[in-house]
Amino acid sequence: MNKVYLSQQAHAALTSLSAEDCLLLGKALLQLEHNPNVGIKLWGNNDLYLLQVANNIDIVYRFQPGQMQVLAIKGVELPQSSHIRIAAVILAAGKTSTPLPLSNIATSLLDAGIDDMAVVVGDQYEQVRQELKNQNVKIIVNPEYRYGISRSLHSGLKIIASNAQAVMVALGNRPYLEPEMVKQLIRTYKTQKAPVVVPAYSNIRGHPVMFDAMFIPELLKTRGNSGGRIVLRRHQQEIAQVEVNDATILKAIK
Repeated sequence: MNKVYLSQQAHAALTSLSAEDCLLLGKALLQLEHNPNVGIKLWGNNDLYLLQVANNIDIVYRFQPGQMQVLAIKGVELPQSSHIRIAAVILAAGKTSTPLPLSNIATSLLDAGIDDMAVVVGDQYEQVRQELKNQNVKIIVNPEYRYGISRSLHSGLKIIASNAQAVMVALGNRPYLEPEMVKQLIRTYKTQKAPVVVPAYSNIRGHPVMFDAMFIPELLKTRGNSGGRIVLRRHQQEIAQVEVNDATILKAIK
């Protein structure tokens, strides 16, 4: 039997169904748990499938051994006023030759509409606490940062709000982000329902990267310095690459 994960869009669609449609969908998901091959493979996609349910409801999903991810439930009208909660994790635990201006990146993300933010640091907790004392952020110390960036990623993901529907992962040594660029990524996530959103300048990908909350369990399994990169490699076909007029997404502090 396969474990089923719902994307935030799919979960929102599920909660808006009538009792009759919810029962039909529940039966369809139970069927997929036992036999994920029952759907139709979507043309041009290696691992996306479509299952058509009664009442014009379609389930778009992906499966791999032991788990199935429901990406979208089509044919369901979602409330337009519902607020999509987005969290951010800033990874700033590594060593740099100069102090990181974390207030810059925190301000940009908050001004862009981020609802909840975690900043992960290493040995410099007191310095960061003073710098961000007037910002609405959570600061967590990762004493194991020397074992790779994935440890910091895990630390941040574990303290963001549990009702976050997406998470933006940003690198502390790339702090020169413009709020409008971040807003552009958020708009893409909301309008295109893209599971992963990545900015690019002249077709070169940069940071921050936005993941739908359904990827959090997968991100928590990363190891060493792979961080979110390994997850991006696994899900290339689900990435929405957003070309931005902002080269600072590539600029790092050494």
